[in-house]
Amino acid sequence: MKNKRILIIGIVINIVLLLAFLIGTSFITKEKLKEKVNSLDVEVDITNDGTILVTEDWDIEFLEETNEYYRNIYYHKLEATNPFIEADEVNNNIATFSTIPSTYEQKLFKDGKEINIEKGYSFNHDLDRDGNIIGGIDRVNLEVFYFKSEEVLLGNYQIKYKYKLEQFVTHYLDCNELSLLLIQEPIKIEKLNFSVNFPNPISKPFAYSNQELSSTFSENSLNASVTSFYSLDNDYFRLRVLFDKDSLAISNPNHMMSFNAFNELESYEARQQEINKTKDLLSVDQAKTKTAVYIINIVLVVLVILIMIITYLYFENIIFRPKVISKATSINESLLDSSLILDSFLKKRHFLGLIKKMELN
Repeated sequence: MKNKRILIIGIVINIVLLLAFLIGTSFITKEKLKEKVNSLDVEVDITNDGTILVTEDWDIEFLEETNEYYRNIYYHKLEATNPFIEADEVNNNIATFSTIPSTYEQKLFKDGKEINIEKGYSFNHDLDRDGNIIGGIDRVNLEVFYFKSEEVLLGNYQIKYKYKLEQFVTHYLDCNELSLLLIQEPIKIEKLNFSVNFPNPISKPFAYSNQELSSTFSENSLNASVTSFYSLDNDYFRLRVLFDKDSLAISNPNHMMSFNAFNELESYEARQQEINKTKDLLSVDQAKTKTAVYIINIVLVVLVILIMIITYLYFENIIFRPKVISKATSINESLLDSSLILDSFLKKRHFLGLIKKMELN
């Protein structure tokens, strides 16, 4: 009985451990997505003074019910990771976000039909649904678009954004640079297309990204698309375009860098691509290793449970019963006769005993 209890307790513990392992691993391995972007099309129009007008078309799918959405707009034109930028020249070389009402917009569509939304903007100090200031008060080179819908958002929608970043193009002695940080938060993007329109004729521009990029150039328009997202940072996208230094009329000395940067930028992007590819391969190998360990652990736990069940069945004589020889076939006639004689003798003895008791009474 004691062995039976031990076996039952062991089986229950193993089943609980298996379930806990499966549930815990599913939370770790599966990415919890609130929305995903089926496609994102971005068009950038560069004006003659280096200002850019940006239009974004999002085909987005909300995977959980919500009625609000945020969009972060970054306009820091020179990222701090560039080692060749001199700090004293960077301080004044900044872009500004245009807050003129006609230069920014956000719209929400469902199946081509516009939906009424309550719009909010960080630069207007608007509040979100919870009463908090959109984007916070400590933001730097960042503005936040926000909208709230009366109806619940679930499934496919289209969002259109428009905004203007003034003096965004950086002018060097040997080239102009457009460096746009488009995405810097966790979001799944399936397809991303980019187009950059130049105001004047230029030679073929050079396009770089932290993702695998494919680009074509025709009629002063650069068209680029991401052919493959690196798994290590598929929630992060930056585009850099280098083009002719004399193609724009940038006259503000604060927006001009007094050194050659093309070769440095090209080398920098080449190094970053190699780093990203190496990290991506490592992350893929780590993911495969985690999956293999996950499967092995499941197999081991299942084997332990099977062994304990088989052991329990064995001790309970449910399986592997020993063969029992029939007594009727193994007893010969002489033994049968002797057993009958013994049985007759016992009956007689019992009968004599009863007579003896009667005489005494």
